Amino acid sequence: MKQPGQPGQIQQMVSERTSSRMPAMTSLPPLEELVGRISEAQMSAKLLHQVLGSTPKNEVLDNELIKV
Repeated sequence: MKQPGQPGQIQQMVSERTSSRMPAMTSLPPLEELVGRISEAQMSAKLLHQVLGSTPKNEVLDNELIKV
């Protein structure tokens, strides 16, 4: 029997925890979809950067677009 903390047991624990939270992916989405997702993420980041840059510091916490 393996003692807690040995590499094999740790790897198994991580694998069990990860697989219970995320569905198994057999492959990546098509290239066109990945390109679209990346483009959308870049645009979102640019817009958020603009909002942060144009919002007065005292209004940041109350801004709906910035809230998490």
